[in-house]
Amino acid sequence: MKTDYRTIKVEITQGVAILRLNNPPVNQLSKPFVEEIKDALISAFGDNEVKVVILTGTEKNFIAGADITEMQKVKDKDSIFSTGDGEQQITQFIEQGPKPVIAALNGNCLGGGLEIAMASHYRIAAKGIQVGQPEVQIGLIPGAGEHKGSPTGRTS
Repeated sequence: MKTDYRTIKVEITQGVAILRLNNPPVNQLSKPFVEEIKDALISAFGDNEVKVVILTGTEKNFIAGADITEMQKVKDKDSIFSTGDGEQQITQFIEQGPKPVIAALNGNCLGGGLEIAMASHYRIAAKGIQVGQPEVQIGLIPGAGEHKGSPTGRTS
């Protein structure tokens, strides 16, 4: 399994791939971060030694939402769809994955982070974590899980 990522620390122990998400300052879902998560999942899913994948955060955050600065760059309706497309694909990719994915929530789990946790097959949470969809406070509707097609091109 590939282990060399900028924003993910990979540990493999007894058939368990632990992906420690590390995109400071708050593990926000930027396009490069989502691409690395997907690449790490592809690698884990393709490794015969890996039987289960655990997603967890570092520091005080599991994933504390999307990188809102990427949304601020949107200038037309066509580009808004491509901006959120990666998050939509990652949730379906997790749901449809060939191996169980466990979200080990260690801190703030907000917005797209909560949607990734909900897409995981199992969730476990540390005492005192925070979950929520704060994007509704700025007029955005949670929607990373609302995707019309799967990452493989098939529709559900």
